[in-house]
Amino acid sequence: SYQMSYDGEQAQGAETTVRTTVRPAGSQTSPIRIEYKLRRRRESWIVFDVITDDLSLVRNYRSQFNRIITQKSFAELLRRMRDRLANVEGSP
Repeated sequence: SYQMSYDGEQAQGAETTVRTTVRPAGSQTSPIRIEYKLRRRRESWIVFDVITDDLSLVRNYRSQFNRIITQKSFAELLRRMRDRLANVEGSP
């Protein structure tokens, strides 16, 4: 159970950043800042990045993908992604 608060938004052209804060309900722990980066596509919005405490999900994946491609190969990256997808789809 979490408490989420909406902290505002900032629009720039077709992109908007929505800022939120999340904290476990009834907890005195420090809140976690989460920003959602959205892009307008036709009549809807699409989340293209999630930033948690200044760490970008997209940058993190890009770094991991580049490391695998550099150390192994693009084929190895695709194999790992397919394996991971098969494990998720096969999960109950």
